Amino acid sequence: MASKTLADLNLLDAGSWFSASFIGERVPTLEEMITNTLPFATPLIERKAGPAVLYVEELQRLGVVSNVVVQAFDWNFLAAVHASNRVSALAPWATGRSPPRRSPPSRTAAP
Repeated sequence: MASKTLADLNLLDAGSWFSASFIGERVPTLEEMITNTLPFATPLIERKAGPAVLYVEELQRLGVVSNVVVQAFDWNFLAAVHASNRVSALAPWATGRSPPRRSPPSRTAAP
């Protein structure tokens, strides 16, 4: 799917495999999924492909960085999302490998 363009994805029938009632349903964009989910639930976004910066930029553009959960199998991807200091909820999927070692955040004394 990562090699497909949006135009390619818009041609797909995403519903016929499920039921004849859903024939012709298209694959929603990330924006469509988020805007249709947020009034009712917290969107859970699983990273399939692409760099963290693009996810963070899109979530910022939509104004939803604090209203979604981003999950991935890739610890480095999650570390990059976390380093953006924008997305507050991350969900790592365990792969049997440890997350990359990071230094603890520096703490400054109160003024």
